Amino acid sequence: MTWKDVNSNLLKRSGSGLKSLVTDSHAEILIINSGNDVGVVRNGGRRGTCHGPKVLSSNLLKLAKRDFTKKINVITSCDHLTSTINFTDFQNSQSSFIQELLNKQRSSVIHFGGGHDHVYPLIDAIIKEKGAVTVINLDAHLDTRNDDLRHSGTPFRQLKEEHKDDIDIIQIGIHDYANACGNYDGLNMTIQTVNEIKKLTKNFTDNKDYIESIFSNISSDRTIVLSLDMDAIDGSEMPAVSAVNHDGLPMSFIRDVFMSYKCNVKQTSYIGIYEYNPLYDNMGCSSARAMASTLYNYLVD
Repeated sequence: MTWKDVNSNLLKRSGSGLKSLVTDSHAEILIINSGNDVGVVRNGGRRGTCHGPKVLSSNLLKLAKRDFTKKINVITSCDHLTSTINFTDFQNSQSSFIQELLNKQRSSVIHFGGGHDHVYPLIDAIIKEKGAVTVINLDAHLDTRNDDLRHSGTPFRQLKEEHKDDIDIIQIGIHDYANACGNYDGLNMTIQTVNEIKKLTKNFTDNKDYIESIFSNISSDRTIVLSLDMDAIDGSEMPAVSAVNHDGLPMSFIRDVFMSYKCNVKQTSYIGIYEYNPLYDNMGCSSARAMASTLYNYLVD
């Protein structure tokens, strides 16, 4: 047997993964890769999240398609080389780009972004295209800094100030010690800290009723967007992020939220995943694989 034979044998497997469902024509599932980390750097964070979207989408598409038949579009909206000299113009152009993609009917839209600043163009585009939204943000930080510069720590203040009553924000997994007092000023949000959630879920052993209560209080006329800043997840399970969380949400809780979201959203689902930094993952890419399998179960099961 030669290496050519080995490669030929491996190539035969390519039709068994989700990647074989990727098409250039219209598809029910849209994956948007926004691989730029300038917003993280402007917020004083570690470089590397610009590579996150490509790694996450690659790990997801490697997984077995089994009986799943929905076609998938994978579109890159920006990369680490995209000029961001004028960050406001950059965000606005990203919003316009995404809004154009939302014109077509989809069952699921998945947005992989570098920093959490990329949630701004996603939600801005959804509001402009679909109307009022409720955002469930899984995060250790509110990302509502009242800074002069836009960055990965300001998107929800930007969105709330611009869209006012057209956006409700539910913040899940917050640490008070990781948020300055000014982050809370002037914004009406629902906020639940990790410590509060521990009490309500018996230390994350009984998540169902708590999670269902989140969805039951959302108005039926609003589009629900699920945003995950991966630094919400406990660092023992998710070390490859911009800011490692020593007391975060367990992956089991994250998976429960995703599956509950699937059950509660009757039309297009919108999921944003941000702040994964592959430079700090291990050789087995365990952080990327954990996130990919969570999305796989959401899409395929």
